[in-house]
Amino acid sequence: MNTITRRRLLATAGALGAAALSGCARPGGQQATPSSRPSGLTLVAPGAQPSMSVLLGQSEILVGKAQRVAFGLVTKDNTPINNADLTVRFVAENGQVSAPVKPSFHEGISGRGTYIARVDVPAPGFGWIVTTAPGQRTGGEAAVPALTPEKTKVVPPGGQAISTRTATVADPLGVAKLCTRTPQACGMHEVSLDQALAAHRSVVLTFATPAFCSSATCGPIVDHVESARASRDWGSIDWIHVEIYRDEEARQVVQAVDDWRLPSEPWLFTINPGGTVIDRFEGPLVPEELPPLIERLPG
Repeated sequence: MNTITRRRLLATAGALGAAALSGCARPGGQQATPSSRPSGLTLVAPGAQPSMSVLLGQSEILVGKAQRVAFGLVTKDNTPINNADLTVRFVAENGQVSAPVKPSFHEGISGRGTYIARVDVPAPGFGWIVTTAPGQRTGGEAAVPALTPEKTKVVPPGGQAISTRTATVADPLGVAKLCTRTPQACGMHEVSLDQALAAHRSVVLTFATPAFCSSATCGPIVDHVESARASRDWGSIDWIHVEIYRDEEARQVVQAVDDWRLPSEPWLFTINPGGTVIDRFEGPLVPEELPPLIERLPG
């Protein structure tokens, strides 16, 4: 069984205990590698001061229109930059720059929040998410690999969901703790993924370990999904939460994580009754994003 090693996707440099968007990266995952070209910020705004640190909440981004990106923003001395007037662009390694968009800002806890933007990603390869302030005199960037849907190892929208057994109350599959959400386990361990897919039911599938991903923006994902589940009658949709690890020492991942080839956590997928992935999100989610996602699924 492969092991998963801890890493920070969205972190505040320094101070232990600072709120961070954390995740797990697996050996052999896609890594962004700088080229000899100028940085993304330099291509967007030559001479701009890199006064911001963009703390990206994902390990990759897909090529295509209106691709979701989630990030935090801090100054160089690690002070959160909240609700700022910004523009966001994707800059490809070949120099293509997407049209600027305005991100939305969502409050978190501990004085930190998450920005969400939809950017066009014109070409695959090494790229940057670039933020600039009005006047483009200051900005920041974060590197990210841009992949075509055919090249990503994780099932893309339009791809077929992978049928695999997941731990349930009736059959925990040797998982030490079925749900590490506290103080109460979630209600998303009643049906196994393979059973839901075989029954041709819509599925909201969440991969996350609340106990290990306990930061202000990353940790609450299971809380957010559970709250959405309980907020109304969603019909026959199956809600499935998969813990990442088999054991409390976080040394072995569950088989479903290997089967879905996840390089990080958390992930959320929505799946229609035909077994097609409709949406996939890596990293943080904000509560406002969930109802529109779920409403796209037949109940």
